[in-house]
Amino acid sequence: MSMFFLCSLAVLFSIKSRVSIEKPQTNSFSGLCAPTQAKISSVRSRAIFISPSCFLTLSAATVAGVMMILNKTYGFVGEGALVAPQANAMAAVIKPLMEGGATPWMLYLAGAALALILTMIGVPALAFALGMFIPLELNTPLLVGGLISWYVASRSGSERGKKARRERGTLIASGFIAGGALMGVVSALLKYFGADWFASSWNATSGAEILAVVMYVAIIGYFIWDSLRAKPEAE
Repeated sequence: MSMFFLCSLAVLFSIKSRVSIEKPQTNSFSGLCAPTQAKISSVRSRAIFISPSCFLTLSAATVAGVMMILNKTYGFVGEGALVAPQANAMAAVIKPLMEGGATPWMLYLAGAALALILTMIGVPALAFALGMFIPLELNTPLLVGGLISWYVASRSGSERGKKARRERGTLIASGFIAGGALMGVVSALLKYFGADWFASSWNATSGAEILAVVMYVAIIGYFIWDSLRAKPEAE
């Protein structure tokens, strides 16, 4: 928590240093209005400083609170924990360097050599690496999304049409990601306050699996239908 407050203070001071206060004009015509202009400038400067400061402090406190609730309700390690492959991978890399122990330098060198080879043959190294350490249950939706993107873009004959449909698809996907994240936070809040509405007994039945597949197919259908509606902007 002390690091959180130190970071917040550093951000606030950096914002304060960027706020410029307008100097009152000194010519004969505006000399009578100089005190008023100075007051307006001072109020405006304080408003500029207070508004970002409040929003930054609120957002930092919100993120910290959400992380604490997620850690208490689900956790990030162990059985039944939230899936955070990228965070766990970074933790595995940093932990030997910070706490000591055997550092797998040969694996790091092998990864660097593989990244160079992939770059030379034209394969995106980052996408390849993500596919290697992300679990299969997360990789499968990524593959489905790539196939949807290819299908939607291939239905248009012009480059402008492809670009418009890709942009609309990206916008829809961003909405799904944000909505899923928000509902995950809502679910953690319900569990944190003791209102656990998760139907554990029904969730293990075949009916729940069939409903999940049907809903997934419906979302894919909506994704394709709405993306195909995008039209290129008129020049």
